[in-house]
Formats: sequence, C-alpha cells, structure tokens
Amino acid sequence: MRHPYVGDVGDYGKYGLLRTIAGKSQDIPIGVVWYLTDAQEHNNDGKHDGYLKKGSRRLRDAFRNCDPYLYDCMIAIRQHDNLNLTMVEDGAILPSHTAFYNAPVPAFSGRAPTRELSYQRWNQRDHWHAAAMQRVAEARCVFTDPDNGIVFADRAAIVRRIPSHKYSYWHEIIDYLSRGQSVIAYHHLGRPRGGHAAYIRECLLKIRAAGHDSWAIHYRRGTARVFFVIPVGSDRGALLERSKSYVQTWSAHAALIA
Repeated sequence: MRHPYVGDVGDYGKYGLLRTIAGKSQDIPIGVVWYLTDAQEHNNDGKHDGYLKKGSRRLRDAFRNCDPYLYDCMIAIRQHDNLNLTMVEDGAILPSHTAFYNAPVPAFSGRAPTRELSYQRWNQRDHWHAAAMQRVAEARCVFTDPDNGIVFADRAAIVRRIPSHKYSYWHEIIDYLSRGQSVIAYHHLGRPRGGHAAYIRECLLKIRAAGHDSWAIHYRRGTARVFFVIPVGSDRGALLERSKSYVQTWSAHAALIA
C-alpha cells in the first residue's frame, strides 16, 4: 500500500469489502496491516479515480450504488493534494474499533552479498511483522495489503533472498491463522498465462494444500486484483455469507471464485 493509492477505484472496492465483512452490527473486528511502503515509484498506480468523475449519472451510479456513503467519502478524500492513509484511519470509513498498523515495511535494494546480511535483513522484517501482529491482536479478521500480493513459498525456501517490501509472505499469513484469526489477503493479478480465473484457482489450491479453507473475490476495476478470504473456526459461515453479499451488491465489478 502507498499513500497515493488512497481513494482510487481499488481502494473503493477494498473498503467496500471490509465494511461488508465487518457487518452492519460491526460484530467481526477488523485489523488492517497496510504493508505501507514509502519507496518512490513513477507509474500511474493510484491515479485510477475516474470512477468518481464519470460524465453521466448512470455511469457514476454503477459505482456509487454499491456503497453510497463510502463513495461520497472517496470523493471527499480525492479532493486533497496530499493523500495519506490517516484519511482512512480517521475518516469513519471502517468501524471505530478497527486496528491499523501503518509502520512502513523495511525496504532493501540490491542483493544480500552474504548469508549473514540476508539474515539481518530478515530479522528487521520479522521485527516489523511482530509489531504488526501485536497491533492487530484483538482483531478476528486481519486484512493484509501489500503492493503486489503473496509470496507462497515457505520461509526455508526464501531465507537467502532479500525480503521485499512489495509482498506479504505466506509464513506471515500463517502466523495470523495459527493464532485463530481469519485473513483476507490482497493479491495483484498482473497478466498470468491462462487468464485470471485459472491463476486464482491455482493460488486457491496452494492455500488449501497448506490445510486452509479459502475462496477468492476477483475485483476487476482499475488494476485487476483478488482478495483471498481464509477463514478460521466459527467465523467461516459469516465470512462466506458476507463475501457472497458483497459480490451480489458489487456484481458489476466483482465475482466470487471458490
């Protein structure tokens, strides 16, 4: 996640999902781990806000009718020149008891020349992750929001690589699941061979092979993305019901893949 993304069309769909998951009674406390990165990039990411500027009411309503309150919040946020995540954290977009972790992910450049340096960098990443876990400890459902998505490889297979600020790692997600928290994980789709639906199903097979039930919500607007919903325990029924409710309301923009 980056500050310039706040309020773009992907953000709109994301907060719509989290608002639906939390429920009208806000009975499923949410924790948001932003995976915030301050590293500079020069691209068009975060500029996908045309959904707020459609020329006709019909085109605007195709988005606004999904969540009118949220849509109007996004309009207000995108009026600002200096976008910041605090606009979401302080803006009554998500329930007031939502826990946010906004410390930037440690960012490293180049390759680690030695195993010792690689371990030192993973140690910094582990400290960041431990602080994130502490911040969202009271949440029943944790949302992970990296730039690019999940690296599914086991920790042992990647320990010699430099940890990337653009990804969440499967062992980090496992840590939340292991202590009884459901997870909703953002994953960027790109242009996989075989198409998005086939790629999403491949990822679901990896999650299930690790022993975890899951389904996916494919959100097609802006940069195509998917949200993997990985339930734990008794929350499965509510999370599935609310995922279906979200897809029904947002059917012009999202689909459920199980």
